[in-house]
Amino acid sequence: MHYRPSQHQLSVPCEDGVRLFHTMTGEVLLLEPGDSWESCRTDLIARRFLVPDNLDENQYADEIRSIIRQIHIEKKRTHFTIFTTTDCNARCFYCYEHGRRRISMEDQTAHDVSDYIRRVSGGERISIRWFGGEPLYHMRAIRIICSDLSESGALFQSSMVTNGLYLTEDIVKEARQKWHLARIQITLDGTAQVYRRTKAFIDGGDNPYQTVLKNIRSCLQNGIQVSIRLNVNQYNEEDMLCLCDELVVLFSQDIKIRVYAYAIRNAKGKTTEKDMAAVLRVEEKLLDTGLLRPGKISSKFKINHCMADDDSSETILPDGKIGRCEHFSDTEFTGSIYSSEQDQEIIQSWKEQMEAQKECKNCPLYPRCIRLKKCEWIQQGCSAVDREIEIRRLTYQIRQLSGESLT
Repeated sequence: MHYRPSQHQLSVPCEDGVRLFHTMTGEVLLLEPGDSWESCRTDLIARRFLVPDNLDENQYADEIRSIIRQIHIEKKRTHFTIFTTTDCNARCFYCYEHGRRRISMEDQTAHDVSDYIRRVSGGERISIRWFGGEPLYHMRAIRIICSDLSESGALFQSSMVTNGLYLTEDIVKEARQKWHLARIQITLDGTAQVYRRTKAFIDGGDNPYQTVLKNIRSCLQNGIQVSIRLNVNQYNEEDMLCLCDELVVLFSQDIKIRVYAYAIRNAKGKTTEKDMAAVLRVEEKLLDTGLLRPGKISSKFKINHCMADDDSSETILPDGKIGRCEHFSDTEFTGSIYSSEQDQEIIQSWKEQMEAQKECKNCPLYPRCIRLKKCEWIQQGCSAVDREIEIRRLTYQIRQLSGESLT
């Protein structure tokens, strides 16, 4: 039988040799200096780094994913993205929630939400992500839900997507102790002047940029991990590169912080090649400065794209409606916390995948890539820059791994 190198692997030169990472199995192997594919042929075949010439690897990965999904059928819901409010204290020009209704969760609904979470989680550990709008614009709902869960003895941990303006020292301590807040994501839109103009806070004071930086420092000092998202396009690239320099001075020594770049979408919900190229250049700088810190590679085979096609996850809106995707706060409801009935047609529609593109045929990332038909964030397809960004991140992670030597 004739064999060829698997298309689902990346070869990354390192100081101690070459690390091979298999994107389907998650295995990492080390070829030391003097090793070759031929001298290690038997082991590389056994571990699927060498595969038969006639094997359709993408079809094989799809079959494996299908089998794992049948084995791991989620019967309990344990991950919840909770909208305390759809209102916000910022007026970002790029916000995808423009034009949507602005409502906040009433006290009784918050109590009902905690009851619902306890009921459907079946005693399992609970994960909550506070979302909005701006979740801290309506902290009362957070306090009620967390108090009820704690009093019931439920085990839970939370994270938050926030603009960070309200994260004062007292709030941070309360969040850590009573909300069990472990991680937050905060968006920075540029250096001080650009940030103030882009965020357009209704209550931001004279220097919201410095306020948010101070609040980030407070989170880190209280043991909360922080991810800073830089929203980048072709027009703010230079300012974002300057922001990277400022963040290096402030946070380069703190291992609990991670900074990454994300493309701003235009009025039609699209990104251009120039926008993605700007993201790539900003991420290159973040990698060079050590701020990107992509984290560890999961060894689990990926069977879900995100929360939308994961039966253990739900979104809960301020009025108690339930959905699957955080980007649909006005539509695509699957039910309500007040009913046991669920719209299975909508649930299944979120699991429908896009057909593979011609670019997928030889892509090493294929086993890690699931593209949902209904996801509005991937409708324009996968560009060469998209793949380059993901491969760069993965390459950085592989360099941090220790692989088993084959000799």
